Amino acid sequence: MSKVSSANEHIVDNLNCSVFHAQCLKDSLLHEQEALIEQDVDALLQAINEKGAAVMELKDLDQQRDALCAATGAPPGPDQMNTVIGNAVDAVEIESAWSRLLDLADECATLNQANGAIIRVRKQHIEDGLSVLRGTEPGAATYARDGKNRDGLGNRAIAEC
Repeated sequence: MSKVSSANEHIVDNLNCSVFHAQCLKDSLLHEQEALIEQDVDALLQAINEKGAAVMELKDLDQQRDALCAATGAPPGPDQMNTVIGNAVDAVEIESAWSRLLDLADECATLNQANGAIIRVRKQHIEDGLSVLRGTEPGAATYARDGKNRDGLGNRAIAEC
């Protein structure tokens, strides 16, 4: 077995492992979304821990994949996997696993953006509620540029609101 052929087998193994961990990341993002919607702090913390673990695994696997691709002679960069696939004698397995990994990465990015939107909306609701309690306009700054309290903002008692 040639050195490149052996490296290609390791790349397939690496990609399959990456697909597994990308699916774990997707699952953790779905759990995170559910926890955000349900406002379940314990479930949110668990999802965040799962997400962090999956991201760390994917990072390590990505570094390993880069080294394996370099062993096939593929230069680093955005076209690295295309070079590996183009140079492989039997590229079907590599291409299939790579395609699945890219699809999962897109799905994870979409879920992460949706979760971010949920967080931004919740944050805005909290800030609006605090503005009512402070007796200020929603979005109004409490502090001036110099860091001092702005005159009249937030100085009224809640009973006066």
